[in-house]
Amino acid sequence: MDHDSFEALLARPESDTLDFKRSFYRWREDYAKQELVKDILAMANTPRDETAHIVFGVRELDGRKIAEGLDAPGVDDANLQTLVASCTEPCPPFRYEQVSFRERTFAVISIPPQRKRGPYVATRRPGKGEGKEGKQGNLALNTIYFRQGSRNTQATGPSEQKWIYEWFLERDAGRPALARDMEQSWAQFCDVMKGFSTDRRYLLVTPPLRNADSAVLTGLALQPWTAVVDLDPRSEDGGFLGSVEKHVQGVRSLHRVSPEDRDMALGGQNALQWIFGCGIDTVGPDDEAMSFRDWKGRYSGHLNGRFRALAASLRPAPVVCLLLSYGDEARRISQSVVENLLESVGESLQVVVCTDGDPAELGTLQDDFDATVIPIPLAQLGAGLAALGQSTSGQAGNRTLPSLSGAPVSLPQADAPWIEEELELLYVGERREDADDRVEDAFLKGWEITWPELGRRLDVDRSATAQIHLEVTRALEDRRLPLTLNIWHTPGAGGTTVARRILWDLHRIYPCAILRGNPSARNGVHWVAEVAERIMRISQTTGRSVLLLAEASHVPSSLINDLFNVLRSKHVPVVVLQVLRQVNEIQGVGKQTYRVLHRLNDEEAARFGEVYTKARPERADAISELEWMGVSDQRTPFHFGLLAFDKQFKGIGSYVRTRIDALDDRQREVILHIALCHHYGQQSIPAQLFAGILGVPAWRTVDLADHMPDHALDLVIDEAPGTWRTAHALFAREIVEYVLGQRAGGAGWSAALPDAAIAFAELCRGRSSTTGDRELDIMQRVFIYRDSGELLGTERSGNAKFSKLIEDIKLPNAAGRVLEKVAGLFPDQAHFHAHLARYQAFELKTLPVALQSIQRAISLSDGDSLLHHMHGMILRGEVYDLIRRRADVRELEGPVQRASDAFARSRAIRRDNEHGYISEVQMLIEVVDYLRQYYSQELSRAVASVGPGPLGSALERAEDLLAQALVLKENPSRFVLDCDGRLHNLYGDHQLALDTYRRMLEREDVDRPAVRRQLVWTYLHKNKRQWEKVKDKDMKRIEELLRTNLREATDDGRTMRLWLQAARFVANPPGYDELIEQLDMWRAVNPSLEVAYYLYIVNMLKYLETDSGQAKAEAERYVQQCSQRTLYSPDRHKSFEWMGPGTGLRQLVHQSRLGDWDAAQGFFTNTSVLRRVEARITKYNGPQSGELSIGGVKAFYVPARADHAFRSLHQKVTCYIGFSYEGLRAWEVRYLQSDGE
Repeated sequence: MDHDSFEALLARPESDTLDFKRSFYRWREDYAKQELVKDILAMANTPRDETAHIVFGVRELDGRKIAEGLDAPGVDDANLQTLVASCTEPCPPFRYEQVSFRERTFAVISIPPQRKRGPYVATRRPGKGEGKEGKQGNLALNTIYFRQGSRNTQATGPSEQKWIYEWFLERDAGRPALARDMEQSWAQFCDVMKGFSTDRRYLLVTPPLRNADSAVLTGLALQPWTAVVDLDPRSEDGGFLGSVEKHVQGVRSLHRVSPEDRDMALGGQNALQWIFGCGIDTVGPDDEAMSFRDWKGRYSGHLNGRFRALAASLRPAPVVCLLLSYGDEARRISQSVVENLLESVGESLQVVVCTDGDPAELGTLQDDFDATVIPIPLAQLGAGLAALGQSTSGQAGNRTLPSLSGAPVSLPQADAPWIEEELELLYVGERREDADDRVEDAFLKGWEITWPELGRRLDVDRSATAQIHLEVTRALEDRRLPLTLNIWHTPGAGGTTVARRILWDLHRIYPCAILRGNPSARNGVHWVAEVAERIMRISQTTGRSVLLLAEASHVPSSLINDLFNVLRSKHVPVVVLQVLRQVNEIQGVGKQTYRVLHRLNDEEAARFGEVYTKARPERADAISELEWMGVSDQRTPFHFGLLAFDKQFKGIGSYVRTRIDALDDRQREVILHIALCHHYGQQSIPAQLFAGILGVPAWRTVDLADHMPDHALDLVIDEAPGTWRTAHALFAREIVEYVLGQRAGGAGWSAALPDAAIAFAELCRGRSSTTGDRELDIMQRVFIYRDSGELLGTERSGNAKFSKLIEDIKLPNAAGRVLEKVAGLFPDQAHFHAHLARYQAFELKTLPVALQSIQRAISLSDGDSLLHHMHGMILRGEVYDLIRRRADVRELEGPVQRASDAFARSRAIRRDNEHGYISEVQMLIEVVDYLRQYYSQELSRAVASVGPGPLGSALERAEDLLAQALVLKENPSRFVLDCDGRLHNLYGDHQLALDTYRRMLEREDVDRPAVRRQLVWTYLHKNKRQWEKVKDKDMKRIEELLRTNLREATDDGRTMRLWLQAARFVANPPGYDELIEQLDMWRAVNPSLEVAYYLYIVNMLKYLETDSGQAKAEAERYVQQCSQRTLYSPDRHKSFEWMGPGTGLRQLVHQSRLGDWDAAQGFFTNTSVLRRVEARITKYNGPQSGELSIGGVKAFYVPARADHAFRSLHQKVTCYIGFSYEGLRAWEVRYLQSDGE
C-alpha cells in the first residue's frame, strides 16, 4: 500500500469495510488470536464492492483519529495466513503488510471482495481460549460473522443470512429489511457524530415534533448543539421547545431567534440559539402547515442572514448538521434549510440524516449533500441520546459565590448559564482538575497557569504582586465606586499570571470573574450593556464588589473602557483588573497602573532560581549562573525554564534553528503562521486553518501533533483544544526572523515580511464564502491593533502609527501593498479599508486615493462613528498640510468645512466619545492660530479679516465644541484640558478682542450670529470661563446678544446652548413658559436628544415648583424619549445638570461648576453650589438599587453608598439631585436627623 492510499484510509470514518485499532493483537494471547480471526471473518463475509481494511496504529480520541504508529508487531503475513487457515473453512483471502507513514510504522490487513467461495466460518478456536490475563475468547464456531456499521455481529436472522448467501452466489438481493438494518444504527450514529466531540460544532434541523414523548425530546435537546433550527412556529406551545425548555434551563443559555432578528447572541459559553425557521407564533388555533412557496418568500432570505452570522461564529471548526426526517411535514423546507446552511458554512459541513422511512427515499440528500442517512426511529434516537446526554451535557455543578454576610450564595439557576456565556466565574469550593494531557511541570515550561496550579502555589511571586494585591483589596472594600487598575507587561513577562494569582487569592472573599474573549458576541451592538448587566447581577446576588479580570489580548481595550464606563454609570461596585501587553519597552507607569517586566530583578531571580532548582536539581549550576547574571534580557522567566528543562539549551537562537531546520516545507509554513500570529497579534491560532496546507479535508479535525515531529512540538503549545501558539513570545520572534531571513537571503528578514503577511491573510480568509469571527479577530490584532488597541476613533489615528507588523515592513509601498491585499481579501470589512486609508493618507501621502478608501469603508458601515471620525482625521490632515505649506487662507475653507462635517457625523452617531469633539477642536485651534499668523494681526482682527464662513466662525465653533467635551467625563482628559489651555492663550488682550468684535457687528459682510456668539465667548474667557464671575453690565450685554440671535434664528443650536447657560445668571431670567417655548421652536427644526433633555428638566422644575400636572406629564414624556434614545449609551445615567439653591432657572447648576471628581469620596469637590433636597426612601431593591420620592417624583439612588439597608425604608433623607437621561438621580444621601434639620 502506497503513501497516498494509506492517507486516504485515514481520512475515512470507520464503516463496515474499515476498522481502526490502536495496537496490534497480542500475538501470544489465545483470546487475541480469536479476535483476529473474528475480525477477518466479519470483513470477508460482508457484501461489498471494495477491499476491506483493518488498520493498526491509529487511536481515536474525542472523535478524531491520532496516527501514533506501532512498535514492531513481531509477526508477518505467513504466520497470520497459517493461523487463519488452521481454524476456518473455507479460508478467507487476506493480505497483511506494514506501511511507513510520516516516519512511523503502521500495519494493514486487507480483505478483497472475493465471491467465489464462502461464507467463511470458524471451525475451531486457536489455542486454549483463555489468555494469561484471564480474558476469555468468544469466537463462535460455525457462525457467520459480518460487519454492520463499525461493529462485528452474527448473522442470526434469515434476512441477513439470505443477503450474505445471495452475495456469494453473485446475486444482488439488496440489504436486509429496514427494521433489521436499524439494529446497528445507533452505533453508526455515534460513529458519524464522533461522540459529540469538543473539536466539532453541531447543528440540529428538526421538523415539528408534536407527538413525541417528552423524555425522548429532552434527550435530543440536551446535546451540545450550537443551534437548533426548529420548523415548528408553535414549538413553545406543546412542541419541541415547550417540552424541553425547563430541562434545558440551568444547563444551557437559551436564546430565541426569529428569522427577522438583526442580532444573535453567538459564540458564548453554553449558548444555544433556538432559531424558529418558520417564524414564532404561539397564539391562535393550529393552522395548516406552511407551504414551501410561502416559506421561501417570507423566511428563506432572512434565514440566510442568520446562517451567515452563525457560520462566522462556527469557523473554522468542522460542523456536523443533523437533519431529522420524520414524516413528510416540512421535508422540502428542511432540505432547503440544509442547502442554505451548506452555502454559508461551506465544505466544513457534514450532513447526517436520521429517518424512520426508507433511506432510498432520501437519495437526493445523499447525492446532493454527500449525507450519511441513518435509519432509526425517533424514540430510539432520543432514548440513546438521553443516555449519552448524562455524560455529554451534564447538570449544573457547584455555582457558589461568597456573599457580604460570609454565607455562600448560589446564582439563580436560570441566570447562571446566561452569566457564564461571557464570564468565567471562580466558584467557591469548585473542584477544578488539570487537563488530562497536561504535561508535568507544564507552567514552569511556559504553559499558561491553571487554577489548580495556583491553588498549589506553583507560580513564582513577582515583586509587583503584593502592591497590586493590596490596591485591589482596598478598592474592593470601598464599595462606593468602580475602579480600573492596569497591569502593563511585555509579552511573556507574566502579567496574566500575576492577575490570576490575585483573583485566586481573593475568590473566597469576593466574587471573581474573567471576561471571556468571544469575537462573535462582540460583533453585537449591545455586547457592552449586556456584559455590564451580567456583572451587576453577580453584585446584586452576592452584595459584594466584583473583581473582573479583563485581558486586552482577549477583548480590545476600547471595549473594556466602554464596559467600565457603563458599569460606572450604573454605580456597579466592580474593580476591573485590566492586563495589557505592550510590545515596546514600558517606560513608566501612571496612577493606578503597574508594570511587570520580562527582565527579573535580583529578588525575583532568586525566587525563580529556587523554584527551578527544586524542579531540576541536576541543572542547579546552570540555573545559579543565570540567577547571578544581573538584570538583562537573558534573565527572564522563560530562560529559566529552557535552561532547566533542556540540557542542550545554549540560547534561544540555536534552540529554535535546530528544530526549524528539520522541518519540511509544509511544516515550516505552519509554524511560521503560528509565530506570526503570536508575535504580532499575541494570539493563538486554530489548527483547523492549516487543513489545506496539510492536505486534510475541511470536515476533518486537524491535530498538529499528528503532522509535526516531536522536536517541532517543543516550540509550540496547544493552548486550548485545537488552538496553538508558540511556547513563548521570544520563540515567536526568533521563528519569524529566522524563517523569513532564510527566504530573504542577504536582504534582511523584513524584506520577506510583506509576502509572508499576505500569505497569512490568505490563510485567515480561507476558501469559504463566510469569514469566521475568530479569523477576523486575529486579522485585526495582527494588521490593525497597536498594543491591543484600536486606533480608529482616537487622536492616535491622525499620525503615522500603525500595527507592529506594518511598521516592521521597512518599505512604505510594500506595507501599502499588504494593506491593499488585506482590504481586497476582506472586501466587506469596513475597518480594513479605513486603515488602508490611514496609511495612504499619513504615510504614502496619497490623499485622493485615501479618500476613496475611506468612502468605501463608510459605504459598508455608515452607522460606524469611528469611520466618520477617520474621514475627518484624513481631511484634517489635508488642512494641516495646507497650513504647513503656508497656503492662501481661502484654500482652507473647503477642507475645513468637509472635515467638520465628518466630525459632526461621528458625534451624531456616538455623542459620548470625546474624540469626535476634540479632534475638530484641535483642527479649529490650528486654523485660528494660522489666521493670526497669516494676517500678522491680533486674533480678533485676524478673524475679522477673513470674513464669514467656516474660517471666520472657527473660534466660536471651537468654543462650543469644547464646552460640550468638558462635561463628557467627570475629570476631563488631557486632550480636553490641553485644548482649553490653548484656546485661552489665543485670546490675548480681551478688551481689544471685544472692541474688534463689536465693530464687526456694524459690517454687512460678516456672519453676525457667529460674531455675537464670539463676543459672548470672549466675555466668558475674560472671566476664566466662570459665568458667576461675569459682571452685571457684561451679563446684560450677553443677554442682548443671545436674544437677538434667537429672534433671528430659532434653530440656532450653538446660541441655544449658550443661552441655556447664560440665562440662569441674567438679572431677569426667562420664565419656565418662555424657555419651554424657545426649546419647542428649537425642537421643531432639530428634534435632538439635547433638546428633549432640557425640555424634560425645565418641565420637571416647573412641576416641582408649581405642582402643574401638565408639566409633570410633559417631563415624563421627554424623559422617556431621552431614555429610549440612550438605551445603550454609557452616559445614560450621568447627570449634566443639578439642582442648586434659588428658584426658577437660577436653581439649575451645570456640571462644569462642580469642580473635579474626587475618586476617594465618589463625588465632585465643589458641593457649595448645590442644594440639599428633602426626600423619603420609598423602595429598597438591594445594595445597588433604591428609590426616593421627591414631591411625588421618584429618584434613583444607590443604597450601598449611604450604608442603607432594608431597615432604611420610609425614612426621611436629604440629598443632592441630578438630572440624567433616565430621570432624577440622588447623590450623597443622608438621614435627615444627621443634618440637624
